[in-house]
Amino acid sequence: MADSRRCAKLAQSQLNRRDIHGAQDTLDALRRQGARSEDVLLLESIIHLRTGELEKARAVLEAAQGFSATALRIGPPRHRHP
Repeated sequence: MADSRRCAKLAQSQLNRRDIHGAQDTLDALRRQGARSEDVLLLESIIHLRTGELEKARAVLEAAQGFSATALRIGPPRHRHP
């Protein structure tokens, strides 16, 4: 878990420096370490956007819509009752 967190921070830093190849290598390491799917999905889509691969980014994000709300830890908005 700590390794995944370090890798995620490293990838964020690499993207800030526009080190796309380094970020791709870090993404591969995150996958091997079994990082959370939403972290991998976000990083992968950002890499595609930064490299101008808009169709790949779209495909990744559209495929994510097939995930269940539980897998992505999201759900319907909560409504407050007065």
